[in-house]
Amino acid sequence: MNYRKLSTLLCLSLLVSACAWVKPTERGANVKVAEPGDVSNCRKVGTSTVSVLDNVAGLPRSYRTLTEELATLARNEAANLNGDTVVPAGEIVNGQQVFDVYDCHPDADGAMTIPYPQ
Repeated sequence: MNYRKLSTLLCLSLLVSACAWVKPTERGANVKVAEPGDVSNCRKVGTSTVSVLDNVAGLPRSYRTLTEELATLARNEAANLNGDTVVPAGEIVNGQQVFDVYDCHPDADGAMTIPYPQ
């Protein structure tokens, strides 16, 4: 393979590895990502383990891209679980991360949902 083809292939691989492939669903766009201290008055509705490719063509993807895509997948899944907030429950390992899903919306009468013991 000549130098020009190799350079082109390398540039394309770097561009692709930086791209975000995951898009929020309509419902997932309404779910927020929070910190553990932000959900003390919320009800935990489940846990979601999400994963993306952590490398493309043998090249590692950026941590920022991985973080954004995993959060987007978790938000999409939270909407399916009737949650409105996700909190990372661990670090990214091999392109996979666990998120806790919470319902933090006030009830119809304006009262906040009471959390249950975990």
